[in-house]
Amino acid sequence: MNQLEEAYRRAEEFLRSHHRFLLLTHVHPDGDALGSVLGMASVLKHLGKEVVVAHEEPMPERFSYLPGIGEVRPVDEVTDVFPAAVAVDCADLRRLGKAAEKLTSDTRLLNVDHHATNDRFGTENLVDPDASASCQLVSELAKRLGVPLAGETAICLYTGLFTDTGGFRYSNTSSAVLRLAAEMIDSGLDPYPIALQAVETVTEKQLRLLVVALDGLRTAAKGKIAYLAVTRQMMEETGTGVEDTQELVNYARNLAGVEVGVMFREEGDNEIKVSLRAKHEVNVSQIAAQFGGGGHARAAGFTVQGPLDKAIRQVVDAVAAQVGQG
Repeated sequence: MNQLEEAYRRAEEFLRSHHRFLLLTHVHPDGDALGSVLGMASVLKHLGKEVVVAHEEPMPERFSYLPGIGEVRPVDEVTDVFPAAVAVDCADLRRLGKAAEKLTSDTRLLNVDHHATNDRFGTENLVDPDASASCQLVSELAKRLGVPLAGETAICLYTGLFTDTGGFRYSNTSSAVLRLAAEMIDSGLDPYPIALQAVETVTEKQLRLLVVALDGLRTAAKGKIAYLAVTRQMMEETGTGVEDTQELVNYARNLAGVEVGVMFREEGDNEIKVSLRAKHEVNVSQIAAQFGGGGHARAAGFTVQGPLDKAIRQVVDAVAAQVGQG
């Protein structure tokens, strides 16, 4: 039995052996984070388990169609002590934000993730960097537990598969993830409403933010790097929030001739969130690691101290050094 197969066996045993679970995912959740945590909730409910999904932030409007999203509880309202918890799509405890405070020294924790930078923080760790999405791991667990990939479970898990592969366009799209998607569609899932809501629909305020952000787009390293910045003033003037910025980095990456796209977003006092996206040559997780962050070879992120112009210089120089080696 190889290590991954053993990790699946132990994860299945963990889920079968406990009855009450606290389910968590990372701050600023994307489609894979919400799809995997709500998909896990659906799987466990199918098995007759009790679950509470908790998060410190309001849920993104674009994922309001996900079954169970209205039942996500503000983490500050969770006062129960849970003997077992599951963290999904989270490379380390810091990414859980305030939710990590709900884990005690006695909490048994299952860590389910696909980030190569995962530090195996769980009591049990199901980590597969070759998986296209954390929803792929939850889907495989569901099948092993005898839960069909259909209905509400499929809506959640397909969302993560679809969004984390860029609509099955990115380099992490595998035959395995396509087979899972096909299995869900064969079970009755309609993929179009998910694509429409999760990816294709934009609001007027998001378009206004896109206009001002693209106006400041710049290139470096002979056109191999493109970067843009989103300031707090931009978000205030357009009425947008963090969830409205998540796709902007792709506009920088998608520019012809660019290898790495970078987005800088002002968060708090002198805090700058940096998102990196690459096409072919550069492993941006290695760049992120230099700044204490992590992620995947083609998508990574981290936070640095400002001011903004200083952060841009530091990060662009670091990316340029890697682009020059590509």
